[in-house]
Amino acid sequence: SRAIGYDRIQPKPIVNAVAGAVLGLLFGIGLVLLLTWMESDLLRTPAAVERALAIPVLGAISGGSESKETAASVGQPGRMGAPKTA
Repeated sequence: SRAIGYDRIQPKPIVNAVAGAVLGLLFGIGLVLLLTWMESDLLRTPAAVERALAIPVLGAISGGSESKETAASVGQPGRMGAPKTA
């Protein structure tokens, strides 16, 4: 068997760094595209659900980030709970 010269098996840090940068960039771009594609199909508002299903929405649960105008337009009178006593 023939021995391989030492110069053939030395690490190549420049080639490794360039390959790592290119692969990291491609992975990052792919991840962004995947997340964008996955979020494009989400129905975030009751109006979007009505448009997609062509039926009225009977109720919605607020995630806390909606404004009061949005909650009022959906027909939610406010927070549900026990009635206040005077």
